[in-house]
Amino acid sequence: MEAIIAAVVFAVLSVVCFSVSMLMRREKYAPIFAKANPVMPDGRLRYDSKKRLRSGSILLLIYGIVFLITAAAVLLTKVWMVLPNACLVVVLYFHGAFLILGMIARLVYLDTNAQLHVETETESD
Repeated sequence: MEAIIAAVVFAVLSVVCFSVSMLMRREKYAPIFAKANPVMPDGRLRYDSKKRLRSGSILLLIYGIVFLITAAAVLLTKVWMVLPNACLVVVLYFHGAFLILGMIARLVYLDTNAQLHVETETESD
């Protein structure tokens, strides 16, 4: 019974990730997610809003796929017992790795490609 509950939870999380990702791509709901854009001390936005929303949407799509694969692995190893338990261990390992590495990749992308460039004026004497 606990395996079915785990599979349902992973499947629901997958649907939530896909849904929020699709909402982030719509112009109507983009301002809701754009409000979380960090602000620099002088009041300017730190990241380009479109690039930030697009990277977040892609990350959520990847998370949705990972949750769906994990739900399938739980079903195939614990409920229907088609695959050995070692497959579930490998899938759960990659599940955690994709969650962590996906977030790190997004942060690296934001800091390298999505920052708004500040034009600094140099004083020449």
